[in-house]
Amino acid sequence: HTFDMMKASVIFVLILQLVGCVYSLVSRKNIRDDNEFNLVGRFALSAQNTYQATWPYSGVKFNIEGQNTTSRVYVSFGSCTADCEYFVEAHVDCSPVQKFEVNATSTSIVLDLATSVGQSYEIQFRKLTESSNGNAKGVIEFGEIFLEGATLIPLKKAATLQNQNHNCLHRHKLLVIGDSITAAYGVDAANPCQFSAATENEEHSYAVLVAQQVQAELHVVAWSGKGVVRNYGDVNPTSTEPMPTYYNRTLATSPFTSDPAGGNYWSPSAFPADIVLVMLGTNDYSTQPTPSDEQFISGLVDLLHRIGADYPQAKGHVAAMCAPMQTGRQCANIATAAQQAGVNYVFIDPDVFTGGYGCDGHPNAQTQQLMANIVTPAVKTMLNE
Repeated sequence: HTFDMMKASVIFVLILQLVGCVYSLVSRKNIRDDNEFNLVGRFALSAQNTYQATWPYSGVKFNIEGQNTTSRVYVSFGSCTADCEYFVEAHVDCSPVQKFEVNATSTSIVLDLATSVGQSYEIQFRKLTESSNGNAKGVIEFGEIFLEGATLIPLKKAATLQNQNHNCLHRHKLLVIGDSITAAYGVDAANPCQFSAATENEEHSYAVLVAQQVQAELHVVAWSGKGVVRNYGDVNPTSTEPMPTYYNRTLATSPFTSDPAGGNYWSPSAFPADIVLVMLGTNDYSTQPTPSDEQFISGLVDLLHRIGADYPQAKGHVAAMCAPMQTGRQCANIATAAQQAGVNYVFIDPDVFTGGYGCDGHPNAQTQQLMANIVTPAVKTMLNE
C-alpha cells in the first residue's frame, strides 16, 4: 500500500512537470501539516500517515492566495480497493463548484480556478457519499495537495481574513445522526431509479441546508438501513448492530479495539456539538417484524441519554425527529422517547413529498429542501434565535 502511494505520487509529479509549460508548480504539501489544513468530520490517522474518513461530508479545508489569474489545485487520494467508488464536492469560499468521482482507477482530481493575484480563497473537498451502501463505498484518504498559480495560507493568517460568505460563518457546531434520508440516498435522481453512488449527494441533504441556515459547522453520522434498534430487512424485531453501535466510531466500517478509549473510538470532545439532531426510526418500522413499543422507546431513550452525556453543551438543543417516511407507531414512539429523555421533538409531515421522490421512495433535492424548511425554524427556536 505504501509503495503504491509512493508510485502514484511520483507519477503525479511527472504529470505536473509535463504541464509546467503552462503552470509553474508552486507547492506540494502533505495534509498532515496542521499549520495549513483543517480536517472536517471524523478522521483517523492511518499507518501510512494519511488521514482517512468514511462518514458523509467529511473533508479537508484550507486557504490559498492567488499568484496568477488562473490556478490549479491537485488532490491525491490514497489508493482505492477494486470496488471502491465515492464522490467528492469541491467548494470555493464555501459554495459547491464541482463534483468529482474517485474510484480504483482514478484517485486524483484537479480543480481549475479563476483567481486574482493577492486574493484569498477558502477551498474545501467534501465526501458526498456514505460509508458503505451498494457501490457507494470506500475510505476517503487524503494524501497530498499540489498547487499551481497559488500558495497556501497558514491557518493563523487565514483566521484573520474573516471570509464574509454566509456559508463560511460558523457560530455553532451541529451533529446530525441518521439513516439513508440524512445520507441523501438517491437524492440526485428521479423516481423510478436504481440507487448508485452517483445518485447520493450529501450536499443536497436537509442536514447541510439546516447547517447553512443556522451557520453551523457540520458533522454527519448517517448510514442507510440503520435503525434505533432494528435495521432494514432484519428477520428479527431487533438487530445486533443498529445505529447506536456506530454512533461513536471514527471510521464507520471499522470496529472498536478492545480499548474503547483508543483505536476507532470518536471522542465527543473533538467536536463539542452544541446542537444534535437525530432522525432515526424509519428502518425500524419499514418491514416486519417491527420492534415492540418498549424496545424502540427504550432504545431511543438510551441513545438520547448517551448524547446528553457526551454533549452537555447541547442541553436544550437536542431533537429527536420523525422523518417523512413513516409507518405505524413510528412517530408516536419517537415523540414518547423525546419526552422521556427531556429533548425536543420535531415532526416532518409526509406532505413534503410534494417536492418529489428520488430513488426507492426517498426524498429528492426539492423534498430535502422542504424538510430543511421545517427543521431550520425548529432549531432556531431551540437556540432562541
